[in-house]
Amino acid sequence: MLSRENTVIITFIALAMVLSLPLAGLIRFLDGPTPPKWLPYVILIGVGVIAPILVNEHLNTIESPWVWSDEPLHGSLSDTMAHDPEQE
Repeated sequence: MLSRENTVIITFIALAMVLSLPLAGLIRFLDGPTPPKWLPYVILIGVGVIAPILVNEHLNTIESPWVWSDEPLHGSLSDTMAHDPEQE
């Protein structure tokens, strides 16, 4: 069974291929003003790599919201390292 993260990644990769392959073919066959030749690569990177990362991060924050604060959760690291349980 696929995890949610993998499903999002696979979906966006498929979407990137669907968007960029026809554009790459269109660039080859047009004689007039055409889109730049690097545009399909930008679509592949943007839709196939960056977008699924952003969507997964957003979905992770929805599933487990975290409130950032300046205070440590269980004391500072120096307090933990200085604590000797045998002295109690």
